[in-house]
Amino acid sequence: MRQAPDTTDEVTRPRDRHGSREMAEHRSLTGRDLLLWTVTLLAFPLAGLAGRAIAGPVDATWRAFLAGAVAGLVLGVAQWLALRRIGIDARWILATAGGLAVGLGIGFGFFGYGDTVGDMWIVGAVSGLGIGIAQWPLLHGLVKGSVAWIPATAVAWALGWTVTTAIGVDPDDRWAVFGLSGSATCTVLLGAVLWVLARSGRPDRTTA
Repeated sequence: MRQAPDTTDEVTRPRDRHGSREMAEHRSLTGRDLLLWTVTLLAFPLAGLAGRAIAGPVDATWRAFLAGAVAGLVLGVAQWLALRRIGIDARWILATAGGLAVGLGIGFGFFGYGDTVGDMWIVGAVSGLGIGIAQWPLLHGLVKGSVAWIPATAVAWALGWTVTTAIGVDPDDRWAVFGLSGSATCTVLLGAVLWVLARSGRPDRTTA
């Protein structure tokens, strides 16, 4: 009596191979992705101009919240476009807008805007902390050690404001985000962090 051919491999292997390709397509971070991420530094001047146009200079707490939300929205769109291939969804946009609004608002409310390099370091650190906390849940589950994104973003934003202020940009201009020198510093640093996190692999998942 002839046995029916075993088609298990024929059914499961294509699905596995497709699944592997899909996972590689939506989870791995390539050099092209990093290049796209680096280009997002150009979004910072646009974000600053947008925040300034809608909220005016950051000279009051409500302006800090509003300018942060608008600038964060612009940055969020740019970063999402760079990271969507690795599995980041459009919630990144709202997370960035909300994180910068809260971070800049709290930073201004408690510490003021400041007029020295040290003052701007604090503004940057609190702004970055807000962004990192808001963005982290969207990285969680995609890469191991994603919680490192929170302090890394705080440090990167602090350094961004430090560099911008140190080269002579006047804090009295009261922008919501730093200029090109600071954005280059921040973006490159966070790009390096993304690369390290991506190389660490995906978090272990338990199966039932």
